[in-house]
Amino acid sequence: PPLPARGPGFFWEPWLGVSAVAFLCAVLVGGTNYFAKTAPAFTVEEIAAAQALIVTWAVVAALCVAYLLCGEAGVIRRRPDTVYPIPPEVAKWL
Repeated sequence: PPLPARGPGFFWEPWLGVSAVAFLCAVLVGGTNYFAKTAPAFTVEEIAAAQALIVTWAVVAALCVAYLLCGEAGVIRRRPDTVYPIPPEVAKWL
């Protein structure tokens, strides 16, 4: 039988994930930059370190989302050793 059509959730889920990560990265990078520049107790080196670390983590988050969207995350290839033996509970429904 043909596979069922993909519902709207199939297409919305990636956009919502990208939007959530982009929003959180923007808020966290912006907040870190703002507080680092307005707090008088930090040295120039500490500000630079904070900015470098938060940008690094934002890039890591973006790369993780890109891997989830473009990579084959969670894909199990069908081979005889991954498909067989069929559990009895499943076999009775086939």
